[in-house]
Amino acid sequence: MSRANILNTGTASYLELIGNGKTYRVPPYQRDYAWTQQEWEDLWNDVVEMRGDPDGRHYMGALVVQAHDDREFFVIDGQQRLATISLLALAIIGKLQRMADADIDEERNRERATELRNRFIGEKDPASLVESSRLRLNETDDPFYQDYLVQLRPPLNPRGLPGSNALLWKCFRCFSQQIDELEPGSGSQGEQIAKILSETVARRLLFILITVDDELNAYTLFETLNARGLELTTTDLLKNCFFSKLRTRADVDSLKRRWQSLIATVTLERFPDFLRYHLLCELPRIRPQRLFKLVRERVDTPNETFGFVEALESRAELFAALADVNHGSWIDRPAARPFVRELNLFRTRQMTPVFSPRGAASRTTTSSGC
Repeated sequence: MSRANILNTGTASYLELIGNGKTYRVPPYQRDYAWTQQEWEDLWNDVVEMRGDPDGRHYMGALVVQAHDDREFFVIDGQQRLATISLLALAIIGKLQRMADADIDEERNRERATELRNRFIGEKDPASLVESSRLRLNETDDPFYQDYLVQLRPPLNPRGLPGSNALLWKCFRCFSQQIDELEPGSGSQGEQIAKILSETVARRLLFILITVDDELNAYTLFETLNARGLELTTTDLLKNCFFSKLRTRADVDSLKRRWQSLIATVTLERFPDFLRYHLLCELPRIRPQRLFKLVRERVDTPNETFGFVEALESRAELFAALADVNHGSWIDRPAARPFVRELNLFRTRQMTPVFSPRGAASRTTTSSGC
């Protein structure tokens, strides 16, 4: 891929990412927050280890963003890490506020909490007094993140929270508990806690920052990195492409239901392969790197979006069945099972478009071998 398609690459600390008024938005239909206690504890242990090692650094992996302008960026890959670090920052700020409320070095701890909030969470507009958050999550998680976590307000019914909101809350509580249990160091307790964020997290958590100029280049980048063994997602980009064409809430809700059903059938990991096989039934020789461009060319209106999804639905069950000898599709066709078992034993994939229904043209046989 040409460097002209990438605006910038380099190493950036968390402070460099979040400083200078920069904001990061997770696209509305990107996947929900999904990290669990193992990832939270791994991050916390890395932070604690770096506290005892003045030269310690920890790489958080690649952060892929799309530049909207010089201060606003869309998070294409890395939202789980940004959200988790933000929750750690909020837990530290919350601890300092509780100490101030308990008259523990009240003035200084309240000032520390305020300065850290302004630097890492968001600042209030001096005219409207509305806080502008530096991080916006997807449409499922952002309301809870902004209205409760950013405001350090506990939810009224934590047990009733939907799945990803519950994980955000548990993550915040996990970090809060870890901070409460910290062994005291030299200097004041408030100073030591503040330094976890202002020094350790801000300056020693490092990212490989990759900035692209549009979603097509992000998709091409993901395909290139995936080919090199890095675990990045292209399905989310394709999903965002579909949802970005819709205009009404009713259409969004309808597509959500159909998308969830489609992914449940073909699985998230295999969706790019499924999409490629679907297009191979009509077009010859499609490279994975061209999938996103082809979808953008075919899907431009809500009607085209739903038409494309309907075509995918018509082939989803067969695609899933070809990879599973016990799939329900073979109940009425038991004689096919030995052949399906052999195809999977030898990991044969080229035949998939040949079996697809609805107009698998003669040239499909040729294109399937690419």
